[in-house]
Amino acid sequence: MNQNPKKESPMKNVALIFSLFFLLTIISQAQTNTFGGIYFPQGLASFADTVVSYEPTFGGGALPAVESARNPALALGPPDYTPENVKDVTLGKGGRLTLKFENNFLTGSGDSTPDLHIFEVGPQVEDTFVEISKDGTNWFDVGKVFGSTDSVDIDAYGFGTNDLFQYVRLRDDPNEGSHSANYPGADIDAVGAVQAVKAAHRPVIDLEVAIVLKFQSFIGSRYQVQYSTDMALWTDIGDPIIGTGERLIRAFDTTSGRSYRAISLP
Repeated sequence: MNQNPKKESPMKNVALIFSLFFLLTIISQAQTNTFGGIYFPQGLASFADTVVSYEPTFGGGALPAVESARNPALALGPPDYTPENVKDVTLGKGGRLTLKFENNFLTGSGDSTPDLHIFEVGPQVEDTFVEISKDGTNWFDVGKVFGSTDSVDIDAYGFGTNDLFQYVRLRDDPNEGSHSANYPGADIDAVGAVQAVKAAHRPVIDLEVAIVLKFQSFIGSRYQVQYSTDMALWTDIGDPIIGTGERLIRAFDTTSGRSYRAISLP
């Protein structure tokens, strides 16, 4: 007696293919969003985007002797350090580095899981004090990381999912590490927000009453934005800006009759 083989339903095959595709997509995304063995849900957007300030002599120590070690832009974006391809910035003995998240916020997780990860690299194990800020003015101490790559749970310091931070400040512990002349202090490759939320929006600029100042920056160079009411006497606006190699944009109100410029500092 001949029996016809059972035919698979075309819809069942389609569902199976879709399930496999979905599973592979999840696995691929997990691999793409994993850096140094740490999973960052926001992927590349999780990492600090802008250098606010770099103060390698803040603690009274000398500048790192190696020029490339004084480039704070190397701490931006995802970690990319390898022993063969050294890409990190040296804080200096007791030195400080302040970074900013532009397109996302660091936040708490509501539990004891890590929220912030510091990628400290190099052969030396060097400790780093960590502070966070919502506005770049008021700072909160969240302890320190103990060399190599380490994480911070900001919930342990009283913060939660309703707290949004855009700034991270790192300070080398001058009492830890060898602090060699070439690379004194902790070596920072990247700073990432494990617990992060995307910035919902940016302020809208009314171009009828604002002027947009755009200028190309160079890595490691310093720039000062100034204003003038008579084009003769110029006054500084804020602190010097550290070049990142990208085009920098600033917007200012023009209703006061001011003119603006950006100058390169020595």
